[in-house]
Amino acid sequence: MLCRQGLITPQPAKRPRSSYRRFEHPRPNACWQLDGKQWRLADASTVCILRLIDDHSRYILGTRVAPNENSHDAWELFSACATRHGPPAMLLTDNSLAFNGRRIAHAMTAFEARVRALGTQPVTASPHHPQTCGKKERDWQPLRRWLTARAPARGIPELQRLLDTYDVLFNTERPHQALDPDQTPHERYTATAKALPSPQPLPGPVTTTRFTVAPNGHVNLGRDAVTSIGRSWAAATVTVVRDHHDVVILHEATLIARLHIDPTRRYQDRTTWRPLLSERS
Repeated sequence: MLCRQGLITPQPAKRPRSSYRRFEHPRPNACWQLDGKQWRLADASTVCILRLIDDHSRYILGTRVAPNENSHDAWELFSACATRHGPPAMLLTDNSLAFNGRRIAHAMTAFEARVRALGTQPVTASPHHPQTCGKKERDWQPLRRWLTARAPARGIPELQRLLDTYDVLFNTERPHQALDPDQTPHERYTATAKALPSPQPLPGPVTTTRFTVAPNGHVNLGRDAVTSIGRSWAAATVTVVRDHHDVVILHEATLIARLHIDPTRRYQDRTTWRPLLSERS
């Protein structure tokens, strides 16, 4: 009313914290958040700290120091945590290619395929919206202060030992002010039954991508597969529709090929093709 009458100037940035609505998943393992952050060692070289936390409890499930943010180390961390605590129902990440390739490469990464095979649903945050992964972003602040207060690590093993020590302290000794009543993350994580992933492996998302056929007739089916539709299609623009391992290749209204990707190899030869092929005249 005061704004409408012109008696005050609106200042939405001053909205009181009491008006914020904190969202958290209702059970442990309903959602994990994964993120990576660069950190500098004593010799000024840079490494990446990968961390998994539970959305419901803020419990740090695991931390891994890697040379860089990559899918191999991300999977090693996720796999170890899933073995120790059981796989989650959902995994929330940002749009890093180490975690998810759909927004940037328009394909499913090997990391995402492995996560789906455990029945976990991968979910990515909206671009340029870090608030979606707010708990994970907030988690970096006390960790950065704790590491800065100590001598820089002289290598990956030393930094890993520091992080393992911090995780134990954070999980078990310090009550978290975001948890009510002042519980430690470990107490909150173990207080209720865990959410379960899908009992069946989850299929990949359906993607539709347009490609220009290479001079040798090759067409990319994603980051993990390629096939050849023949040199006669060179420079043509085709549409690739992929549903997990099932693919169709179209040129306008013409069906060029149907195939089922063999995940054990990158090049998909004619043995993976299905019937009902159309040849270019």
